[in-house]
Amino acid sequence: AAVLNFLMMFVEVGGALYANSIALMADAIDFLEDSITYVLAIALIGLGHRPRAAFGAMTAFLMFVPGIWIAWKTINQLLEGLPPDPLPMGAIGLLALAVNVYCAFILLPHRKGDSAHQGVWLSTRNDAIANIAIVLAAVITAFWASVWPDVLVGLGIAALNLHAAFLIAILAWQEWQGKAPPG
Repeated sequence: AAVLNFLMMFVEVGGALYANSIALMADAIDFLEDSITYVLAIALIGLGHRPRAAFGAMTAFLMFVPGIWIAWKTINQLLEGLPPDPLPMGAIGLLALAVNVYCAFILLPHRKGDSAHQGVWLSTRNDAIANIAIVLAAVITAFWASVWPDVLVGLGIAALNLHAAFLIAILAWQEWQGKAPPG
């Protein structure tokens, strides 16, 4: 899963630049975040609640910073007013969806538990949701040449990242204090 996410990050960065899509760029950042998160989650197997809580806090940070950056870039995209090219945007969105559905299927048993497990699950779930939205935005843009579908998806991805970061940060803090049971 980590290798697939890392490779997809490069595919989406290239596609985002080619298609002029903030939504693809936002998802590319999520793929990088996921690949780092997967590797770190494996490293935490068998460790106590404090290291896992620290990892949960780091996962929250890895979701928060890109969420803010995506929001800022989305505003810039809106000001430029240039719609993305819908064909590469939609095709790459479908490929990314396939990768994320595969990863989500692998992670399904880990969707509950400590902040580390939930962080990995939420990150993957957010990417799959984002991919569906990217494909829909590409279809809409194909019929209505507007920057708005891409901008709205970009803002939606930012909101998903920020919301998940908030949830994971709270759970990690509770775990650090010994108030939340480890998964």
